[in-house]
Amino acid sequence: MQGSRLVLSDAQRSMLSAPLAVQVSAGSLGLLPEVSRGWGVELDAEGRLSFVLLDAQTERLRAAIAETGRVAVNATNPLTMESYQFKGDVIEIAEPDEAARQIADQRVAQFTEAITRVGFVQGTAAGVAHPGPARRIVLQVREIFDQTPGPGAGRRLGAP
Repeated sequence: MQGSRLVLSDAQRSMLSAPLAVQVSAGSLGLLPEVSRGWGVELDAEGRLSFVLLDAQTERLRAAIAETGRVAVNATNPLTMESYQFKGDVIEIAEPDEAARQIADQRVAQFTEAITRVGFVQGTAAGVAHPGPARRIVLQVREIFDQTPGPGAGRRLGAP
């Protein structure tokens, strides 16, 4: 949505730099849902959300994105359960590059460290990310929802 910078407070925006569990989903033209982990979520002042997908685990998801251009991204802090869902239209699918791979590696390490603090055994998160190429995806956010567990879960943030 245009002006989405107005619907997230500075505190809510800062949550996006925390270790996050990120799920990216899209539906194909045949209405088949696809979902995978994403990494390195960033929201700019113009309402564009970028994130990284690992090629080795997102082939079908990337195909669904290419078919419809619509994506939903859910970002949850595993330590606080603060969670936001962003829906929008893909405006860029970059080619795999080293910068995207470095973002993924950094965020995987942060996520792995965080979940060990909530009881996961070190090493059990090793399978959440596969080695190999990674690419940046950018979407223009059209809707943002608060998905933090509690009475406000599902509340749309900002005007339509």
